[in-house]
Amino acid sequence: KESNLQFKYEPETFTLWEGFQPENLGIVFGPRSKVKRDLVDKRRKQIDMTYTPDFKVVKGKHVIFMETKGFPNDSFPIKRKMFLKLLEEKNDGNTYHFLEPSNQKWVRKAIELIKDL
Repeated sequence: KESNLQFKYEPETFTLWEGFQPENLGIVFGPRSKVKRDLVDKRRKQIDMTYTPDFKVVKGKHVIFMETKGFPNDSFPIKRKMFLKLLEEKNDGNTYHFLEPSNQKWVRKAIELIKDL
């Protein structure tokens, strides 16, 4: 709030990898759940892999995404790489930025970087 920047919290979700309905796969079996260990057919629709950045702020032609993870889970590095590739391939006249501060000190530094754009 102090920065006077208009941060939006989780404003949009990006599809990093589209899901699909397996049609040509033969046997795809796995456990029903962690509790019920019996095997079931897993040839159901595979859902999209998505990513929702924590914050977004737009400053002129600069679009800044900020992810404030303290401790990233095991899938985050993969999603980050896919998201950066998606931003790299955008060709709409904007410049995209991705900031990943992990504590309040670095959040303040990130805000200063944004203000200097």
